[in-house]
Amino acid sequence: MKKILSILGTIGITATSTTSLISCEKPNNNENGGGNKPEPKPEKPQEPPVEGNWKLITDYNSFVFNIDNKFYFFVFQPFNSKQWKILKFKHDTDYAKEINGIPFIPSDIKVYVEMGKLKGLYCWDRVGEPQKPTINLNTGEITDWKG
Repeated sequence: MKKILSILGTIGITATSTTSLISCEKPNNNENGGGNKPEPKPEKPQEPPVEGNWKLITDYNSFVFNIDNKFYFFVFQPFNSKQWKILKFKHDTDYAKEINGIPFIPSDIKVYVEMGKLKGLYCWDRVGEPQKPTINLNTGEITDWKG
C-alpha cells in the first residue's frame, strides 16, 4: 500500500510540476498593468562617414564636463514634436545658451538619451565652423554630412 501511495504521489508531483512549464499562458508581471512586451532598445546612432570630419560621441558624461571649444551637433526629437531637429553649437564656457530659439544646456543631452529622443551626438574634428548636416525630419537620419 505504501508503495502504491508513493508511486501515485511521485506521479502527481511530476505531473503538476510540468504543467506550469508546458502552459502557454504568460502571466503579466508588469506592475503598471501594461503588456508583457519588453521595452524597446534605443536605436544605435548613425555612424558618420569614415573619411568624413565628424566623430560620433557616445560618452555623454565626458562630453558634458569636457569643454573643448569644438563644434558639435545633435539630432533630437523635442518632447512636444513628432519631427526631428538638428542643433549645431560650440561647446564653450557659455554653459546655458539658446540655439535657434531653443534653450540648451549640454547636460540636456543625457535627458534626451534617457527618453529615447536622441539620434546621435557628433563632434566636428577639424578647424573652423562646419555647415550643419541635413536630416530627414520624419526619421532623424542624416542625409548629407556636409563636411
